[in-house]
This record gives sequence, C-alpha cells and structure tokens, in this order.
Amino acid sequence: MPDAMTTEIHIQNQEKREFDLVSCGPWLGGIYETGGNAEFSIGPHKASGKTYIYSHPVLRVQDNNPDFVQKLKDLFGGSARPTGNSWRWQVKGNKAIELAFLMEPYAPSKQGFIEALDQWRNTNDREERLEIARDFEQLGKPDYGTTEDYDKLIEDPRFVAGIIDNRGALYYKEGGLSDENSYGYVWPELRVQTQNRTLLESLSRKFGGTIITMAEAGTTRKARGKDVVVKRDILYWGLGSKDTQSLLAIIQPYLLLGKIKGAQQ
Repeated sequence: MPDAMTTEIHIQNQEKREFDLVSCGPWLGGIYETGGNAEFSIGPHKASGKTYIYSHPVLRVQDNNPDFVQKLKDLFGGSARPTGNSWRWQVKGNKAIELAFLMEPYAPSKQGFIEALDQWRNTNDREERLEIARDFEQLGKPDYGTTEDYDKLIEDPRFVAGIIDNRGALYYKEGGLSDENSYGYVWPELRVQTQNRTLLESLSRKFGGTIITMAEAGTTRKARGKDVVVKRDILYWGLGSKDTQSLLAIIQPYLLLGKIKGAQQ
C-alpha cells in the first residue's frame, strides 16, 4: 500500500439529478455485484394465538460508515441500524421484491435469488414459500457473473457508479516538495475493494489500473474485531490519478450517496 494521505472523501454530486427509482436498476446492480446480501429471512411469527414459521425476502448492505447506510435508507426506505462494529441497511417484503426486480438485468450473481423470489411471490401458501426459502438457503454462496456479463455491464455509467458508491474510496498522495521553495501537489487515486475478481478484471481492461490481492482465500484476518477465515480472495483495484479523474468525469452525475468527489487538478 503506498504511503499517502488516505482520507476517504465525502461530498455532494457536482451535478444535481432528480432521484428516479425506476432508473436505479443499473446502480443497484453495481452495489450488489461488489457487496450486499439478497436472501430470505426465516423465523417465527405469532398469529391468532399460534406461532408459525414465516419467510420473507430481505436485501441488506453493511458498512462501517453510518452516513452511507443512512443515505441508503433515505433513498429506498427500510431500516439503518448498528450491528456489532458496523452499520446495516435493510429492506424486506414488498420493497425488497421491487428493488430486486429493478436490478435483475444488472446483477448476475443475484440471479439465483431472483429466480427463487419469483417463485416465492407467485404463491400465497406459507408452507410453499417456506420451502422455496429453505431450498435457496441450501444453495450456498452464489457465483459471480462472467467476463462477458461484466464487460457489457460496465458500459453503463450507472452500473459503475453503483460500484464506486459502494466500494470506492479516494486516496490522496503528496509530491513535489523537494525543498521549501518548491511547489507541492496532491493527486487522487481511486481504489475499489471487493471479492469479485471477474468484475475487477473487466474494470481494469476498460479503465486501466492494477488489481492487488489483500488477503488470499484460506488465510485468517481480523474482521470487526474477530478472526475470520477468508473464503475468497479479498482484492482491490487501484487506478492512477489521470485514469481516476477520467472515470469520475463519466460517472459523477450518477453517484447517489455523496461518498466520492470528482477530484480536482
């Protein structure tokens, strides 16, 4: 990791855009292809003096930044709550169904969930729904999309904006100060951290940059204060200053969470 000022930037979009839920599908796809859970919650519920086991769909995103999570709630509803050492946004029920089908064409790794969700919403039988939810649970961690999937999706700046809104951070490096009479300067570098190697490879081919392995699968690392075994390589994609500024110029109007600022020269 380079020595640099590593301050994450929180800002407002340069260009104001009216929020339109229907057009958020690509952006949501970018969010959920880099992180976030789409699943069924299964648990007891009391009705008419009896306890039944129910299932319902849930979309979640977890982050260490409470402002990021709160903005998701402001945009899409649901709840934003602390959980352990981080914060979690979630929506469930009809809102989760609505958002899941908005992102369907843009979220290759969530197709198994969306197919199960389609079956779930087309029956009102509690036991059938429960069986569908439990069958989905048995599928395990979903596969990511293919190179072909992501090469096509990253042509849409809204999809890339979702990636950057979720997992992007700007790091500023200093240089040029060789003596007290020289002029100093800083330059921004964008990094995106995720386990989705195929997506990062597509981004690297189109926009440049380098993919770095931060932790290999099978190793142990600290996560929220606990030792966990890494199931998939943890990676980041680093982009140089000029390429960072070029990319931000393309996606700036589509950033929704005010997490990344277009870097100024």
